Amino acid sequence: MPMWPHSEVDAAARALKAHEARFGEAKAVCSAPATWSLIGEHTDHSGGVVLMALADIRCTVAVTPRADRTFVVREIYREEPSGELVERESTCEAVAPNAEEATARSTAERIAGLVHTMMHRQMLSRETAGFDVTMVNDIPASAGLGATVALDVAAALAFASHLEDLTSAPVKTKLAEVCFQSSQAFSPAPEVRARYTAALRGHSDAMNVIDYSDGSITQATNPVGPAAGTVALAVVPPRGTARVEEVARRNGFIDQAAHAFGAENLQLLPDASTRVIDWLRAVHDVLGPEGVPLVEEASLWLQFMDKETADAKAVTAAIRSRRLGELYPVLARSQSHLADLLQLTDVDFTVAQLCLARGALSARSAEAGTSTAVIALVDGSHAENFAADLSGDGFTVIELVDGQPAC
Repeated sequence: MPMWPHSEVDAAARALKAHEARFGEAKAVCSAPATWSLIGEHTDHSGGVVLMALADIRCTVAVTPRADRTFVVREIYREEPSGELVERESTCEAVAPNAEEATARSTAERIAGLVHTMMHRQMLSRETAGFDVTMVNDIPASAGLGATVALDVAAALAFASHLEDLTSAPVKTKLAEVCFQSSQAFSPAPEVRARYTAALRGHSDAMNVIDYSDGSITQATNPVGPAAGTVALAVVPPRGTARVEEVARRNGFIDQAAHAFGAENLQLLPDASTRVIDWLRAVHDVLGPEGVPLVEEASLWLQFMDKETADAKAVTAAIRSRRLGELYPVLARSQSHLADLLQLTDVDFTVAQLCLARGALSARSAEAGTSTAVIALVDGSHAENFAADLSGDGFTVIELVDGQPAC
C-alpha cells in the first residue's frame, strides 16, 4: 500500500471546480488543515494541556446559499491511498429553531447543525436558509487527524465569510467555540476541542500549546522537521475497533463532576482527584451506581488526567529548552498511561510497539478510542525506509508536513 498522496492540484481549485459543475457559482471557498496531537488530547475535556500541530493535507468547502431551507452536501474524498475518489451526496432540511440535540446521521445533517449553532451564537442571521455545499476532504477519516474538525472549521469560515473581522483573534476564538459546541450537539463521535483552536488560531511550523488553565494558545518550536532532523508519520492499520462510546462516557462523567462542583473544568478545582472520588462515593451511597462509573474506574481516569497534564507540561518545557532527548521517554510514558489508566487503546497499542521495533523514536496513539492510528516520530535519515516497510506490510502511512491554519 503506497503513502497517502499529497495532491499537487490546489484544493480550493478542485473544490471550486466540483462545486460549479454541480451547483453553479460559489459564494465562498474556505479550507482547514489536518491537526495532529503530540500529547495531551485526552486532557482536553478536563482542562489540561494539549500540544497540537498542523499538517498540510486539508478539507476544502465551497458554499452557495439556497432560497429554501434545504441543505445539499456533495462530498469528495479518498478511502484508500491509491483508490479512486469517492463521491456521495446527502440532503436534509434545516434544523428547527428550538430543536434538541440530535446526532447527525449524515454530513448534511452535521452541516445543518453547524448553521443552527452559528445562528444561535449570532454568527449568522436568524433568516439564514439552506446551502449547497461541496466538500473536498484530503484528510483520511480513520487517521486521527481531525478530518471532521477540519470540515466543521472550513464550513464555518465559508458560512461566516460576510464578517468583516473574520480574521481577528476574538472572532476566530468564538468560531472555534461555536464549532466545538456544534460538535457536542450533533457529532456522532466526541471531538477534541483543541483541534478547533489549533486549526483556526495555530501557527504553521510550530507546536501549538493550548493550556486550558488560562485559555491560552502559545507556540513552541516544532520538534519535528529538518531543523530537528525528525519526521512525523501517521500510521493507520487496515483494521481496528474504535471505542467512541467509552470516550463519550468518560467525557460525560467529567462534565458531571465539574458541574457538581460548579467548576469550569476539573483542572481549575483544587485537589480535584480526591474531591471528585469522595463525591462519587457519596453518589453511589445515596443514588446507586446507575449513570456513573465505578469508583475504581473513575480513579484511574483521574490519575491519567493528572499524569498526562504533568507530562504535557514536561514535554512543553523540553521542547522550549531544546532538550529533545527528554521528549521521547515522556511520550512513551504517556502511551503506557493511555493503555493502563485510560484503558482506551486497541490495535493502536500493538502498532505503536511495531513502530518502536522498526526504529521509531516515539510512537503514540493518534487519538485513542476514536482512532486506531499512531503518530510515529522517526529520524529523518531512516524515515523513507521506515515508511516503505510499513506500507509494504499493509499500513497506510501519511507524512505530516507543516500545514497552514484555516483560511
